[in-house]
Amino acid sequence: MQRLDRHLGDRLCARLSPWGRRRKPSDPRRILCVKFWGLGSLTLLTPAVAALRRRWPAAEVTFLTLEPNVELAKRLGLGDQVLGVRLAGGRLALLARMARLLDQVRRTHYDVVVDFEFFVRFSALLAWASGAPRSLGFWSPEAPRGDIHTDSVPFLDDRHVAYNFLALIEGHRSSTKAAFAAPRIETSERAVVAALLHSHGWDGRRPLIVLNPHAGRLALERRWPPGRFAALADRLGADDRTLVAVIGGPGEEAHTRQVVDTARHPVLDLSGQLSMGELLALLDTASLVVSC
Repeated sequence: MQRLDRHLGDRLCARLSPWGRRRKPSDPRRILCVKFWGLGSLTLLTPAVAALRRRWPAAEVTFLTLEPNVELAKRLGLGDQVLGVRLAGGRLALLARMARLLDQVRRTHYDVVVDFEFFVRFSALLAWASGAPRSLGFWSPEAPRGDIHTDSVPFLDDRHVAYNFLALIEGHRSSTKAAFAAPRIETSERAVVAALLHSHGWDGRRPLIVLNPHAGRLALERRWPPGRFAALADRLGADDRTLVAVIGGPGEEAHTRQVVDTARHPVLDLSGQLSMGELLALLDTASLVVSC
């Protein structure tokens, strides 16, 4: 998807720009918000979505993201409904799913599309193809989109991403303070984590420190070396009253194991063992989280 976006996206945006301007509905009934990549970005979006609901309180909001992000998007309350796009499979299968997605979006007749992507062109093309009379999006020299969006604000590299998202809703002079929403965590998920930690001798009174040595498959260059994480775990775990745990998703166990095997002090390896809700409960329990 990224290769198609990089090689075709800017050319398609340039060719379609002359037809990008449409009328602007004053009181939208249906709004589509789009953000494909980044679990962290979903969390940073919560102030902007809250601002969107204040601006158009009567509108029904649908949030579109990648399939692995759907659960967190729901827990953060990013939309009245959340749709997921599956990327698995070959290029033809992906194109077929994109065609079905575009058809579904057009049939829904959204009044406004809010494109929260700042380096991806496909989301801008989707906003154009949706037929929505109004679309909001960023313009950036690093990912030119022409004049596809009816309302554009600059994506500012020297501004925190959360405030860029807010500016998309409130204008680039927005002064609203970003207040982040916490994801929903079920009582049963907290109980599972408490029992797991208790089984490893944690009594709830001493500090729990969580290390995340991963940065996702798309950003391997952000990884701090495993040996450095192991040295940090030794410094933090030198006090026997502290429990140090490392986390990771499916497929990241081998990288986490390097940290655990290199550390001299015991480190609890929870990589690949937690559901999304249990991971959130663990982070909520921790005294400190260190992550890439």
